[in-house]
Amino acid sequence: MISKTDLEKVLLEWKEFKLPEIRERELKLDLNPEQIISLTGIRRGGKTFILLDTAKKLLRRYKRGEVLYINFEHELLVNIEAKDARKMFEIHGELFEERIRYLLFDEIQKVRNWEVLLRRLYDERRYRIFISGSSSEVRPKELSSSLRGRTLNFMVFPLNFREFLKFKNHEFGNKDDLVEEKKGKMLKLLREYLEFGGFPDVVLKEDRIEKIKLISSYFDTILLRDIIEKHEIRHVRLLEMFLKYIISTSSCYFSPTKAQNYFKSIGEKCTKPTLLDFLEYAEKAFLVFKTEIFSPKIKDRKQYPVKIYTIDNSFINFVNPKFSENIGVLMENCVGIEFLRRKEKDPTIEIYYWKNHQGREVDFVVKKGFEIHELVQVSYALNENDVRGRETKSLIKASKELGCKNLLVITWDYEGEEKVKGKEIKFIPLWKWLLGDS
Repeated sequence: MISKTDLEKVLLEWKEFKLPEIRERELKLDLNPEQIISLTGIRRGGKTFILLDTAKKLLRRYKRGEVLYINFEHELLVNIEAKDARKMFEIHGELFEERIRYLLFDEIQKVRNWEVLLRRLYDERRYRIFISGSSSEVRPKELSSSLRGRTLNFMVFPLNFREFLKFKNHEFGNKDDLVEEKKGKMLKLLREYLEFGGFPDVVLKEDRIEKIKLISSYFDTILLRDIIEKHEIRHVRLLEMFLKYIISTSSCYFSPTKAQNYFKSIGEKCTKPTLLDFLEYAEKAFLVFKTEIFSPKIKDRKQYPVKIYTIDNSFINFVNPKFSENIGVLMENCVGIEFLRRKEKDPTIEIYYWKNHQGREVDFVVKKGFEIHELVQVSYALNENDVRGRETKSLIKASKELGCKNLLVITWDYEGEEKVKGKEIKFIPLWKWLLGDS
């Protein structure tokens, strides 16, 4: 139970809180939603600032007492229960003259029985409610039946490349008309984006050492708060080693058998079920995502290894800081996460990889509804001959097997269209693809 004094302190802090300058993201929230607006995603990805930006917009229309923002990771709210949160409403009436209209609850999963709290608040029909959480529990498919249909979820990713450029104060106008000097600057910024990723506070740091320190602290916090504490992990050392292992396999296939053999080779005893549990925990913390092989047979999709993508490239470089050696991996990981962003906007999109019995591979099979929409390869090859020779053969094989005509190779800097064995293949630089909408 939280004392009345501590609850008063939290409310008084909000009363006096000066909202910081906030750089707007592309995600815009309805200020008068009928449903509970739920923001989920990786810790430090920008959920708090989107909530604060929403509060700032509301405070242009309403008085401070009509808008209540609470971060439930506040040190005075440790182990808070739903009944404590309800008590805050009584105390609010003592401190403010106005009736609360808008509730903005940050890291809501920290409240014990938070779903009961939200359901009651929603059913009272007195409030517009916005929540955020760094746990998959806050996503609609994880909610209890009592809240399903009452929430509208938005997943918040680290900055996309367009947002990154805005945060760096760079506007390039028409992406099709860049002169060589500006294109050189664009590629330099792209390298920074691939190396240090899109966490907002990391992007705003200028010093490399400061960036690395921040990324390291994010990793440690996710490890402790979102995995160890949440799942009561006892084998902490093994978990940390596994997370670094799985991040180091980004854009590659993951096999629990190979992972188990690797850990045995370095003297770490573990079981495959334990490693699969660790992978699930990393997914629930939004640290990694996986894609399956494309096949109409569920058995094939479960039998073949998954490919792993990490939420932000900064973690890949943190685990294995060899940028020049990793650039192909970083490009593919960047594309994989961008596809997930686009999937959030268009739920009909599904992402797979393709591989045949001869070992030919295609990085991404993009399915929209019932149709195979696009086949995509990612290549760092520096000239068109390298790109054409290495990447197109698999695309053509997959195109024939899957009946898809939209074939794309995402390159570092080469752009063009080629006809290979009767198939039209488009080549587009990564920066230009990232600045597009589809």
